[in-house]
Amino acid sequence: MNETYQRVKELAANGNSVEELWLLFKSKLNQSVNNHIPHKTAKQKDSLPWLTPNIRKLIHRRDRLYKKKQKSADPKITSKFKETNQMVQRELRRAYWKYIENIVTPKEENNQYSSMKQFWTYIKHKRTESSGVAPKRSEGLLHSHPVEQANILNKQFQSAFSTKDTYNQHEFSFRLNEKVAVTKEDRLIPPTRLSRNMHDRSFQIPAASNDYRNFSFFPRTIKDWNSLPPGVVSAPSVEAFKASVTKLN
Repeated sequence: MNETYQRVKELAANGNSVEELWLLFKSKLNQSVNNHIPHKTAKQKDSLPWLTPNIRKLIHRRDRLYKKKQKSADPKITSKFKETNQMVQRELRRAYWKYIENIVTPKEENNQYSSMKQFWTYIKHKRTESSGVAPKRSEGLLHSHPVEQANILNKQFQSAFSTKDTYNQHEFSFRLNEKVAVTKEDRLIPPTRLSRNMHDRSFQIPAASNDYRNFSFFPRTIKDWNSLPPGVVSAPSVEAFKASVTKLN
């Protein structure tokens, strides 16, 4: 570390940036920790306080049956494995809710302060908070460094805005089709058959698997169009169509 310290001082005197000095120091520090500080990989303790010894035995029995089932095609072993697995799940649910019940409604003979501590410890462990910025993808690579993420976000924000303030109708139509490429042949498709409640100028409602798609422009507008009376959709002009729609409201 003394050599690293001297190296950092020399680079600082030569005018290197703080970022470069920090990365050098950090890499050397991590290298020294890995090389000179003893460490071992320990198995994480089970963090399920409602896991009783009897349930652990059931889990071990289920795991042994699973290994036997993988090696053998005996239907008796498969049936026994399913039965044991269901028993494990049932006992786990029962033990879990019993544990929750003891926390929420502790017995009177228990210490009040220990019960409250157990309750708030459980609440704290149930909290899930995420902090920081998720890795950003650019040109097929994920970037987690803050500077790289900031540059990627900056490019995204810049691409959402145009340097030109106004466009005429032709320029706007050209840029819209260039970016979105919406064609009526792809969206406005006549139905395969007409029902009694549909007029002859109806269109198929695009399939949607979520509300974001279901309430977008085309699905929402086609639903409104199909619900109009036949006399409105067959109006001879735009002005007549507007007047007919106004009368409906």
